[in-house]
Amino acid sequence: MSKTPPTTSLGIFWRDVPLVNYALYSVGIAHAEITNLPVQRLDFVPTAIFPLLIPLLIYGLRWKQSTLPEKRVAIGICLGVPLLIGLNYVFSPRVVLSHDELRDIYEVSAIFNTFILMVHAWTHHRRWLGFFLGPCLAYGLLLENSGILLGYFSEMNYRWYLGPLPAPVATVSGWVTVYYIITWCVWEAKKCLPFLGRSAMGAALVAVAAALCFDLQVDPLACEVGFWTWHPSLKQGWLGVPLLNYAAWTAAVFPFAWILFRREAVLDLEPGEITEPLHRKWMFIQVPLALALAGILFFGFMVVIEGGFDGPTFEILDEAFKFYLG
Repeated sequence: MSKTPPTTSLGIFWRDVPLVNYALYSVGIAHAEITNLPVQRLDFVPTAIFPLLIPLLIYGLRWKQSTLPEKRVAIGICLGVPLLIGLNYVFSPRVVLSHDELRDIYEVSAIFNTFILMVHAWTHHRRWLGFFLGPCLAYGLLLENSGILLGYFSEMNYRWYLGPLPAPVATVSGWVTVYYIITWCVWEAKKCLPFLGRSAMGAALVAVAAALCFDLQVDPLACEVGFWTWHPSLKQGWLGVPLLNYAAWTAAVFPFAWILFRREAVLDLEPGEITEPLHRKWMFIQVPLALALAGILFFGFMVVIEGGFDGPTFEILDEAFKFYLG
């Protein structure tokens, strides 16, 4: 997507910052699980494979057309992750951090990570910045605060909040991070798989998979440390994370991605062209529709998962209605 293809390893590395992002999360979270938690959670470490799948997929799709420097960077990233995790397990001493310290590290690193990704976006074109800090940020802001206000989870004791809103800056900025890296990855996949450019459904499903690969590693650690706390009536699922979480992620990502990629398909837009002012304004207008579709999809998932309308999801919703409506 850059104007001239990079030829140096550093240039290729910078071009692929979203893929590097997946790799860094894979290593960083595994490091915390091995080294920093008050109770070591080695059972969480295999979840590092999920974010690594995205670089493996994109580099695999590109492989035949890649130059030798590009292949070297791809091999370095994809083999570097398991190597670093293995070395961490064998050689790193235990440095136990408190939950508050771990939350502080997460808060600062999440905001800084979003900043780096937005610099990356800006280097492509300034209008990319307006798109991901515009409709994408607005959608993520509404999603995160809605979940808290409805009582499904809470995010307490952070340093920085957006005024009276209950969602901290770190988790709101996290939605910008997620939407940027998954959209970028779909745009890259479209270059190698032209049918994705014609299929909004296929492109949206790739975006959902890319988002879940990120979350499948993040959320077990987040729940263990208490970055966010789920409503106590929600049953813990795989590695302590309620199934509602993954239903919510799927429901949140799919509608917005489908609307975005459908416009690209209908108008035959090139990757990144959706960020132009005309399309950015159109995507802003679609945010309420995306939220409505996300709600319908989420509650539909939970009816199936909980076997009806009398499960914890709807009990929490009923509590919220009673609280806000008196």
